[in-house]
Amino acid sequence: SIAGRRVRIDNKLREERISVTPEARKYLRAAMATDYAWLKSRGIGAPARNPLDPRDFEFSGPTSPVNGEFSVVRSNVVCLVDKNAKTKRTIAKEPTGNVFLQLGVGGYFRQCLKRVGIDLDDQANNQCLASMAVPLNLATVDLKNASNTICREIVWLLFPEPWALLLDDLRSSHSLMPDKSTKRLEMFSSMGNGFTFELESLIFWALSTSLAESLHMSSAL
Repeated sequence: SIAGRRVRIDNKLREERISVTPEARKYLRAAMATDYAWLKSRGIGAPARNPLDPRDFEFSGPTSPVNGEFSVVRSNVVCLVDKNAKTKRTIAKEPTGNVFLQLGVGGYFRQCLKRVGIDLDDQANNQCLASMAVPLNLATVDLKNASNTICREIVWLLFPEPWALLLDDLRSSHSLMPDKSTKRLEMFSSMGNGFTFELESLIFWALSTSLAESLHMSSAL
């Protein structure tokens, strides 16, 4: 809902009506309820010491934004961006509110993965192993359309139900196509979703670790 050169953090936080899907709105409302800096920037709150200053507000507790603060949308928007000189990459532009929540979940997954030695913020381990690939007989795999392989049911199968429910609520279940038709998504999250990379990394790590254990092989990093 914010296009082109207007895509800045201030415009996202102070968007006239924050775009969000129906399933994600309750989470966004809860997240905003105690984020007083965000609420103040949107002109929400009771007038405080200086009633003549429209930016001066105070709060006595959690404040629930009214429905008018949100623009409820049913889908993300599919578009094409340059992948290289010859081909395009399909991405989906998510609603502003959904992206905010998705990035929070993605950040939490990154913290969890670090506890088992997977640091998505640092490529030093990968670079070191790549430099020793030939003498150690190592290889890497570059999956084609990796995010497209994460279908809806695999998340419900692998994740605890509360987590699967949360992730499902924060994703966009439908996409608005370039021809203005709307399609129901079979993939769980597209490129553009704020937790796609972390989600697929977590699933691929879990599957590869489980396979190593079942074959009585070392899964040491």
